[in-house]
Amino acid sequence: MKQIFKKITVFLLLSGLLAPFALSGNTDTEKIVKTEPPQIGIIGMNEVNLPAISHGVGLFNPPWTALQLGISKEASLFDGETALYGLGLQLFTGTFQKSGGGIQFATAMLLNENDFYGVNFSIVNAAYKGFYGIQTGVVNYATENGGAQIGAVNCSYKKNFLQIGLFNAARSGLQIGLINSNQNSILPISIGINYSPEEK
Repeated sequence: MKQIFKKITVFLLLSGLLAPFALSGNTDTEKIVKTEPPQIGIIGMNEVNLPAISHGVGLFNPPWTALQLGISKEASLFDGETALYGLGLQLFTGTFQKSGGGIQFATAMLLNENDFYGVNFSIVNAAYKGFYGIQTGVVNYATENGGAQIGAVNCSYKKNFLQIGLFNAARSGLQIGLINSNQNSILPISIGINYSPEEK
């Protein structure tokens, strides 16, 4: 549970809500993934350290599967290096290292290290690269959102197509929400709706 709250804090940092604070310590792994300094709207973050994904532990390790079942990333049928092309059902958390597609569900958190095409349902959804489909949760993050993010807090770092939520942060695309942050829009901060074309 402690790790879940730590990772939720990371994604809130990315959305700019807790930008003044720093995240320290990482019990999952010694590796740290560093992003470029994002500038989302008028909310500036100098540097954000993302914990590298701790690959899930499973009973089997095939190249891919059409069905992934598990309790958490530490207790699954297949480990995190198995690509999912189908249905993934995790009771608490799910971690997927390889690119894949389909439908993923977890009650607490879903983490995709590579591109994913499909639908995510969880409290926290995170795609460290591209997500092409629908992310539905309380907090949604994608480096590139090629589909729709629907949740309370939505954050897309490089590219965005559509965000619907209370707080939306991106550099392009259509945003519908209570507060929308987009530094490339005519209004960097707006209420209700915001839009800017994709960065070139």
